[in-house]
Amino acid sequence: MTPETNALIPVGIAALCFLLAFLYGRHRRALALRRRVAESFGQMPAEPERPRAMTREFWELLRAGEPAGQCIDDATWNDLDMDDVFARIDICQSAVGRACLYAVLHRLNTGPELARRARLCGLFAARPALRLNVQLCLARLGRKRGQEFAGFLFDPSPMRLPLAGLYRICMFLPFLALPSLFFGPWALCFLAACVLNTALYYHAKDKIRAHLDTLGYFSMLLSAAKRLSRLVQTDAPQLSDALNDAARPLKAVSGGVGALARPSTGELNDMLFELMGALTLAPLLYYDRAVRVMQREHAALLRLCMLLGETELAIAALSFRESLPLQCTPEFTSEMALVCDELYHPLLETPVANSAVFRRHTLFTGSNASGKSTFIKALAVNAILAQTLGVCAARAFTLPRALVVSSMAVSDNLCAGDSYFVAELKSLRRLLACAQTGTPCLCFIDEILKGTNTVERIAASAAVLRHLAGCRCLCFVATHDRELTEMLAGLYENRHFSEQVGPEGVTFDYLLREGPAHTRNAIALLAQLGFPAKVTQAAEDAARAFEAEGRWPAERSGRKDNCGTCFPETPCSWDKAAKK
Repeated sequence: MTPETNALIPVGIAALCFLLAFLYGRHRRALALRRRVAESFGQMPAEPERPRAMTREFWELLRAGEPAGQCIDDATWNDLDMDDVFARIDICQSAVGRACLYAVLHRLNTGPELARRARLCGLFAARPALRLNVQLCLARLGRKRGQEFAGFLFDPSPMRLPLAGLYRICMFLPFLALPSLFFGPWALCFLAACVLNTALYYHAKDKIRAHLDTLGYFSMLLSAAKRLSRLVQTDAPQLSDALNDAARPLKAVSGGVGALARPSTGELNDMLFELMGALTLAPLLYYDRAVRVMQREHAALLRLCMLLGETELAIAALSFRESLPLQCTPEFTSEMALVCDELYHPLLETPVANSAVFRRHTLFTGSNASGKSTFIKALAVNAILAQTLGVCAARAFTLPRALVVSSMAVSDNLCAGDSYFVAELKSLRRLLACAQTGTPCLCFIDEILKGTNTVERIAASAAVLRHLAGCRCLCFVATHDRELTEMLAGLYENRHFSEQVGPEGVTFDYLLREGPAHTRNAIALLAQLGFPAKVTQAAEDAARAFEAEGRWPAERSGRKDNCGTCFPETPCSWDKAAKK
């Protein structure tokens, strides 16, 4: 062997070692991804992640074309902590899958949509190997890539290349000036054309650089659609055909990003490729063509995203179903009634299930922390899950197809100048407006009008609830006002939760019972949380006096008790004034 050959041997060995290390690292990453995806299925997400801004933006843009009577509004979504429900369900590996899951949880689906989703879930349940391969296929898209794809999906026009017509003309200049190379000084024309095109190329590339990642994500969506189509071709030919039909008019999108997004490695072939692109401006024109195709074929692009997302959210729904201790497929009825068997809230780690039949509007009474609010939230959340994913946290659940609307987590709005009570009234007005449209509604109200005085609260609450009783809806109302159970006895059923007060304190079993509540525990909770005995005894005496006489005892003039007995080490201003 020659000395030159001997010198190349170490270089070849080093290159081979580098290649083997690269392939081994890629293999290990692939195995780690496969193991992580396989282990996450059917389990609660190890690190629940609330929806990102892009996920929300996708739904906001999609909602513009949806009928209002089929969408969960923002107030109801926040009342029911649906961001946490989303995070509990979400095992999606791609950003488009997460966006579609978030959108589907907002939109109450029709029967055919739920049936199609159920068939897809059934396929993945029967074919776990196929399900895993589909997840790995979509995992290539990543959860954090394409964070701006939603906005450009609905309006690609900001991605358009300015002065595209000028670039089409200039791309021919080097070829037209090529003969000038044979005429001495005229060769400067060719040089000028090359310099002009190079300057135009890098100027334009700098302007559209921010959009290259987004266009690259759309290109990745097309590649994922092709791989997914091949994976499901045998088991789900309709899905395979739909993916191919949606991808067919979008082929130009893949070519539009290749040249501009090509990484610069410093190798000779990459440098030559970049130089030819700068001289001919071809990459810019491919890019502009891809964006124009996206604008023209907007419906196909949206359809492609929804097909990919629907496939992944079906896997998420199946995983959620298998992670629940008790689950069912809901049944739908034309009757305005809810029938639940061992229903519970899916966010609770150790839930207490309840069974009931609701054919009339219902008032829920009971002591503080006894389970009223949690139960009506469980009803509302399961009503949404039934009409979106076709799965419920219950042994059995029957319900009508109806819009879910609530008035629960009301708070004052300092910026708008709304007090708590005004915010409460606006929330109730929104609920009334939904109920008055004639669309079947399931209405959920927690602590109705608690922001005002007792007399007006009870009078106004009774009037609002009577009005709702005449609408095409089914109302579920949690309240502490036992007067409402008597005033509305002919219109509303009564259910309650209760507690047991013993030497160890107040305990709850969280079981739903017939009739109104007749117990109270607020004063007992004062004692359990360490309030002074004098305070709790005074409260108990006043409550008993009111129950016996129907009026509150008046405070005697002067002050007999020294409030310093509550906290003797820090006498209050009353004590200081008394001493003076």
